[in-house]
Amino acid sequence: MELLTPEQMREMDRQTIKEIGMPGIVLMERASLGAVEVLLEHASGPSIERVGFLCGGGNNGGDGLAMARLLSQHGVQALVVLMSEGEGLEGDARINYDIARELGLEIHEYGDLDPEDVPEALAALPDCDVWCDALLGTGLTGDVRGRYVPAIEFLNQRDTVLAVDIPSGLDGTNGQIMGTCVDADATATFGGVKLGQTLYPGRQHCGDLHPVEIGIPDRVRREVGARAEWLDASWASARIEPRPPVYHKGAAGRLLAVAGSHEKTGAALLVARGALSSGAGLITVGTTAPVVERIAPTINEAMAAEVIAEPPAPELDERLEGLLDAVDTVAVGPGLETHEGAEHAVRTILDSSVSRAVFDADALNLLAHTIGLEPLREFNRRTTTVLTPHPGEMGRLCDCETQEVLDAPVAHAEQLASSSGSIVVLKMAATVVAAPDGRIAINRSGNPGMATGGTGDVLAGVVAARLTESSGDAFEDVGLAVYAHGAAGDAAAEEAGHRGLGATDLADRLSDVWQRLE
Repeated sequence: MELLTPEQMREMDRQTIKEIGMPGIVLMERASLGAVEVLLEHASGPSIERVGFLCGGGNNGGDGLAMARLLSQHGVQALVVLMSEGEGLEGDARINYDIARELGLEIHEYGDLDPEDVPEALAALPDCDVWCDALLGTGLTGDVRGRYVPAIEFLNQRDTVLAVDIPSGLDGTNGQIMGTCVDADATATFGGVKLGQTLYPGRQHCGDLHPVEIGIPDRVRREVGARAEWLDASWASARIEPRPPVYHKGAAGRLLAVAGSHEKTGAALLVARGALSSGAGLITVGTTAPVVERIAPTINEAMAAEVIAEPPAPELDERLEGLLDAVDTVAVGPGLETHEGAEHAVRTILDSSVSRAVFDADALNLLAHTIGLEPLREFNRRTTTVLTPHPGEMGRLCDCETQEVLDAPVAHAEQLASSSGSIVVLKMAATVVAAPDGRIAINRSGNPGMATGGTGDVLAGVVAARLTESSGDAFEDVGLAVYAHGAAGDAAAEEAGHRGLGATDLADRLSDVWQRLE
């Protein structure tokens, strides 16, 4: 599913109205019809007797006025509260205001109230089964102010709230809260899902998200384009096919996982489990001597080789070079630690000609603190590389605070992808995938139960396996891996719950996810 910024949506509206010739009032009517359908479906229509609308002074308020009229035609009492002066409305919003007045809808105008008087005025209104937020829409450019602050507080104290297009106070581009924000139970969003509705914290304020088609022509959509893709089940299933009848393990690819240490054996095992359950044909774990002995008894299908020691050993560097010459993809970093021997291994990989590489965990820390990004940029001239940082690691790679990454995850993922020449997977509640060519994707799968040690190690294996088996678009392969990993977490949570979910539970569900997608 394509994701839009508010600016892109406004440009689509403009082209549809000005260049195609479709009147804006038609777009508003279609949006309002769709939102009414969402409201009746979400709130069990037959039980609804009265719906309240808090409306602002722009087109979002016009949507609310149109919805009130349409609902009244369903026999539902509609109560409209204008937080601006009705006579000051313009354009399509004014048309719907005039119609509502002519039809005798109940309209309360609070545009002249001081902010401190708003709570008492709203509290005196009749009870409503559902309240609709049609206050501010996507045009907000600064923090919520004035009468709109207590209006939002009022909505957040109601039992059921539908946001019209977007919860008021939510930045539709980056998902941040602009001072205060409506906490909606559901959102009817017009023309396409906005990027900020897929990112946290904004995503949790939208409730159930329902896209409403308003009639934007395909030609306009193509000309304006989209900001990002939303990685969901339909996107993922369209990008994987069953294997052909004639297939062999060499065709599935050879993968080397350079991972693990004496105290972090599990990381190496989890990378291998993720890769094994995601289609890699042959898997070798390159690790330290103590870990080698633990691989075969735990994961029978994986081979193991000693390639790391502290202090470094030249013969191990040579062994690693030989393995790199024989594989299609290397995944490096989980449980590796950052001692000199681990650094030697990462540098050896950066000097190699392996086709695809995934850098995770301690490999990222070594890039940030010891090795630097310049060898990575040179490596990327001949290799397709994926970086999989969490926000802390991203901060170190971008030389900024973690909170800065959390506040603008898409911008930081884009920055690192561009500066490093790598595909970046920024692991968050809504994981961001960014390519050096500017493409962006946001993951829809996953849940809070995945906030536990080892799930990132599994992801490194899944990403590496997809790159190993496929020779297609690496960005799409990575997106597919990210979605499948989250979907496996969702499947595991159905049985184990969020607090009981472990990384092994997730890895065990991967095969089911791939079968379903195929």
